[in-house]
Amino acid sequence: MEERELKEVMEKIHIKQEMEKEILMNVKDVKQAQKGDYMGRTKGNGWQRKAVVAALALMAVGAGGLTVRAVVNNQVKERMESLPEQELTEVVDVIDNARNEAASYSREFTDAELKRMKELTIEYNRDGRFPEGEINIVEDESQVDSGKLCYGEKTGCYYLPDRELTDEEFLQMIDFSEKVDYALEKRYEKDYPKEDAKRKSEEERLQQKVEEINGISEEEAISIAGDWLNKTYGKTPTDYKVSCYLHQSYMEGDDILYYIVTYTIKRFENYSLLINAQDGDLLSIGASEHFEHMPLLSEAEPKVQALYGDAEKYLENIFGITEEYAEIYCRIVPANDKVSSGLQYWFVKKDGTAYIVSLCPIDSAFLSFDLYIQDENYDYEKMLKRYGYDGSKEVYSLTKLK
Repeated sequence: MEERELKEVMEKIHIKQEMEKEILMNVKDVKQAQKGDYMGRTKGNGWQRKAVVAALALMAVGAGGLTVRAVVNNQVKERMESLPEQELTEVVDVIDNARNEAASYSREFTDAELKRMKELTIEYNRDGRFPEGEINIVEDESQVDSGKLCYGEKTGCYYLPDRELTDEEFLQMIDFSEKVDYALEKRYEKDYPKEDAKRKSEEERLQQKVEEINGISEEEAISIAGDWLNKTYGKTPTDYKVSCYLHQSYMEGDDILYYIVTYTIKRFENYSLLINAQDGDLLSIGASEHFEHMPLLSEAEPKVQALYGDAEKYLENIFGITEEYAEIYCRIVPANDKVSSGLQYWFVKKDGTAYIVSLCPIDSAFLSFDLYIQDENYDYEKMLKRYGYDGSKEVYSLTKLK
């Protein structure tokens, strides 16, 4: 994964600028790992890029520490942990041999298939509904049976039958993907025992700090995050696979412990929340699904003034925040000729704290909320202008509303 790609991921889940910089610094270390024996191949593919993202959690301990702890349905956890070592090795060998950059499909899914796949992904994670058999793995296209689901080892392609997939076939795909994620994580831990030991030590240190400040537990953080997920997006937390990471950020003398809670339905939805580990306050919430359908920049800019009032109403009605603001801005961060992360309304208080509400320019739907903490003398306008999309030049659209 290139640094620009990682920055896009971080932008989607609304982690603060300082934390983005911290984690981006670790990309160089991960790239070094890729050049060695990490993936066992000199070429890269989509599964490998996914492994690099997972590896960042281990590498980031030098930047304040992410404790790598996925909270999953017990049945899924038990299923993964019961996999024989030989099967894990075979799974990684299969995805290593794929020559494609990312997993692909022989045809598009129908709308009905996509709906059913999402339903079954929920049932897999929530209820432990697993396939009766395993996905059929073939070497290449020459071995494909057009009437059966199979995965091509050399092509990295799921070959779908010329009919609607059955529940069993969907579950086989979901299960195989879960095994790939688990196998790659275990291999990294095995290949990099020092980093893994450092991560575990950092996890213990951060948990101890939470206890010292009489902070909230991981379970409480997940419960709080689930309530916000329901309140902001109307989503049921139990429908999602949830991961929880504890992080410590050092920002200009600040020392903040917070949980990063992520709710996921693989391939469909991803919601990330930052919960203050000391008092349980919400620091950030965002949904990645909205960022796939952003409008052109030329369509978004004319709506800045019209949606300003909506942003203020969201701040008051959803988050209960009604205060006097020293400055108010609207920032648009473009990706080429489109909008990257909605219309970002920054409500800046006199003490330097800013509440950020992002709205979709298309229908004014709520996208995200962030709490941004800075010194009261900090020049927000200068900061917003400087902080462009790729970090190397000024790329932005900024409107001062107050």
